[in-house]
Amino acid sequence: MPLSRLTPRSSRTGVARRKSRAQRDTQRHLHLWAAIRDTREQLDQWDRQAKQVDTLFNQHIVPREIELTQAVCAVTSQLITQFSSEALDIADQSLLGLWITDNLSSLQNHPFADDQLTISLGDRWRQLLNKDGPVENQLARLARLRSYEKSEEQTDYAHAKDDHTRADNKKKRDEPELADTIKNLEDKLSVEHLFRQLAKVLHPDREQDEEAKAVKNALMSQCLKARQENDIHALLTLYCEHVGELPDDLNNNSHTELVNALETQLKQLQIELRDKRFGDPLHTMIIERYSSSSSADSEQRVKNHAQSLDNEIVAANTLASQLEDHDGLLDALEERRAVEQDRLAINELTGM
Repeated sequence: MPLSRLTPRSSRTGVARRKSRAQRDTQRHLHLWAAIRDTREQLDQWDRQAKQVDTLFNQHIVPREIELTQAVCAVTSQLITQFSSEALDIADQSLLGLWITDNLSSLQNHPFADDQLTISLGDRWRQLLNKDGPVENQLARLARLRSYEKSEEQTDYAHAKDDHTRADNKKKRDEPELADTIKNLEDKLSVEHLFRQLAKVLHPDREQDEEAKAVKNALMSQCLKARQENDIHALLTLYCEHVGELPDDLNNNSHTELVNALETQLKQLQIELRDKRFGDPLHTMIIERYSSSSSADSEQRVKNHAQSLDNEIVAANTLASQLEDHDGLLDALEERRAVEQDRLAINELTGM
């Protein structure tokens, strides 16, 4: 009985290994292309949200925040003027000093406050605290503590900014090398070759089922658009997803180079997404506060906040007028005392 004509065992093993390696390469490409596409979609979504929110925020919130800080400055100016009044007892003077210190601290940390006006108020306040007295000495120590805490925050922010700058510079250095690598690999591929290969697999005329035909119509539209735009990335993605293997135009070394290039590209996109979402804490807070899947809902959130700011502005302007009168000051201090007592009670309950 004649023996079957089989491929030698060593050859079969080599073929199996090559096939297994090619399958792994294909799967790795598919995962990388999917991750890159997903990250780009997240970047696009964040950019759309940021653009919409930034427009609304700059139109409705920023002018009101500026007006509110100006009103708080007017209140603080009146409080500083009243601080040295001989008609106040020590308890009222201490309470007034804490109020001034809190206002100045809020203004110094507010992104839309007028820096020049805030510095002027701070200088006036420090001059009053240069006097030798029990209230002034205690408030001066509190002001120095607040100043130290603020300088530590600024140092931490500066260090974080330096780290971000170094990472950004490294990314810029890597980008030309990555672009050259991908371009060299793309030069080995042919848009027309990839398109013809895809058309053989995705042409809708090959389908009898109407639903499958509709799917392939949509895919062929993507292929045609990529061909017209000479978009090798889109064609290669479609090729990997629907043909199921890598183009023959790429040899094994090219496969490795392309995987490395795609991994680097994915990492850079992830860094870009992280920087956009968390690089500026204030901007991140603004986007997360107002953004929504519905543009109408986002606009309503901004308008609701704008209305609350209008109410605060009216209240601050009314308070500034009230503080011009001594009796008005005493009434305001009574209300402030209730606020401080509530804050002390909360601090005791929370252990702060």
